[in-house]
Amino acid sequence: MMKVMLAAIEIFSLVYQRIFAQKVLTQRKHSRVWECFASFYFVISNFFTYSFAKSAWDNTGIFVVSFFFALRILYIDSAWVLSAVTAFMAISGALSEVLTYYGWQIFVQKSGVKVDTANEDYLLLLVSKLVMFFFIKILLALIKRHKNIRLNTQEWVEIFMIPGGSIVILAEMICQKESMSETLDFVAALMLMLINIFTYYLYDKIGETAEKRVREEVLQEQS
Repeated sequence: MMKVMLAAIEIFSLVYQRIFAQKVLTQRKHSRVWECFASFYFVISNFFTYSFAKSAWDNTGIFVVSFFFALRILYIDSAWVLSAVTAFMAISGALSEVLTYYGWQIFVQKSGVKVDTANEDYLLLLVSKLVMFFFIKILLALIKRHKNIRLNTQEWVEIFMIPGGSIVILAEMICQKESMSETLDFVAALMLMLINIFTYYLYDKIGETAEKRVREEVLQEQS
């Protein structure tokens, strides 16, 4: 079950990385086969990293190479731009893991809670992925503001509340005195990942519709 959960978390990670890449890069015209190949290659390389990498530096090195290679296949931007996106992903990923690890250690020490679950490691891994997704959504919101696109209150609520609430739920799952079954933990974690992805796409679609309406109103006023 642990390997299945790690694979699910990697797919979740791939989805939000693709969200960011699609927003900031120019996609190459290619068949779905190439996109599926690049995605499969990236997930498999990261999965084997968790299994065989001996240090954090090995993990980071494999991620940087595999992620840049996947971007090179899927997007037509310059090597400098692709390198910048790769560096952002690597740095935000490392930062989210550090914040999750030390934040959890401080929380356990200050609160005195007893952690009693066999699934602590992968649940904390999922917390770090949610923190990284939060970083990505904040950066995308800043890019929108730079383009003079205003975000409404609902979009800001989605950016902060959905990942924040998910992290609180995961922390409660780790701290519970009597752990649920491994299967129920897996289902709960999977549902949280799906909620984060679906709510992002939902509010992103609402935002795009609002932007389109504003542009149409401006064109009508100018005509």
